[in-house]
Amino acid sequence: MKYLIFFLIIGYSVSAQNNSDPALQSLIDAERAFSLLAKEKNTRDAFVYNLTEKSIGFYPGPGSALTFWEAQTAGQEWLFWQPSFAYLAASGDYGYTYGPWSFSKSRTEKPEAFGDFITVWEKQDGKWKVAVDIGIAHGEKPVANVPVQTSTIKPVASTTKDDLLDIEKRFLSGQSSSAEKAYFDYASTDIRFFRQNNFPIRAIQDALGVHSKLTYTPSGSSIASTGDLGFVYGTVSFTETKDGQQKTRTANYLRIWKKEEGKAWKIVVDVVS
Repeated sequence: MKYLIFFLIIGYSVSAQNNSDPALQSLIDAERAFSLLAKEKNTRDAFVYNLTEKSIGFYPGPGSALTFWEAQTAGQEWLFWQPSFAYLAASGDYGYTYGPWSFSKSRTEKPEAFGDFITVWEKQDGKWKVAVDIGIAHGEKPVANVPVQTSTIKPVASTTKDDLLDIEKRFLSGQSSSAEKAYFDYASTDIRFFRQNNFPIRAIQDALGVHSKLTYTPSGSSIASTGDLGFVYGTVSFTETKDGQQKTRTANYLRIWKKEEGKAWKIVVDVVS
């Protein structure tokens, strides 16, 4: 999420969120409070406050976000972000947000980098804490006064928890032979693709145009207690041509899954960062 450019520099169904759901509003408020703490105090302390020992970040691969941020030194730089989308599992204690961020070397300087973040949140002891933090960088776009949207597709709670890694592997099996078909089979109408150096993408064909072929290696997963929302994360490799030469690159990925009406698992967020 927001850590991405900081780390680099220092080292279809949605509706307007009308704040009528207090549980969802608490999730939105948690993300906004996270950002406000970074503004009023500093980025390092804001992260440490909102992370737990189980929080996942990418430095550069999957690992402990808390360990990384505790080792940082608080500085004058300003990472500013705001949620533009928020969704809550039926449990009311598990959800995700995403939206734009900007980075400035100080609060008196203009932003010099922009992107989008994705956060998975989970309540612990009644308080929202970050489960996963990831993001991408791209061109400039507004960050302040962003309206927050949510999904109109209702969650489908379950008395049992499906094995998300098994579902992920089924998707990857189909993706290895035809990525387009796999996404058409598994993508929600709510899906957003996040790809480095690109604005968030809605169309499957546009996302596939960024990378022709991706090879995924899952590292872990988690699912809400109501079995209707979860995520898988790991690493991904791909080949790109630069200066006339082909090179294999390694990146990270996060895929958020949601059990939608009809009890089918669908991908709502797909990140390669």
